[in-house]
Amino acid sequence: MTLRVKYFGEVEERTGTSDEVLPKEVSSLVQLLDFLRTRYGIETETIKVAVNHSLVTMENDIALKETDELAILSPFAGG
Repeated sequence: MTLRVKYFGEVEERTGTSDEVLPKEVSSLVQLLDFLRTRYGIETETIKVAVNHSLVTMENDIALKETDELAILSPFAGG
């Protein structure tokens, strides 16, 4: 399985790329968050994750499919 993720804002700056193919071991939301913390030192409590253009809650683990569109978004500023 091959998953591609897109990074935006500060997350893109931190990773040094706008998109990336994830390792085969990443097949769930929990594994994705672990990958971001371990590889890039990203504080996953402050980011938003979108799967197929919908923000997901990070309290529940979900399985990711190869056809999913994944996006990691920087914290939003309110106003």
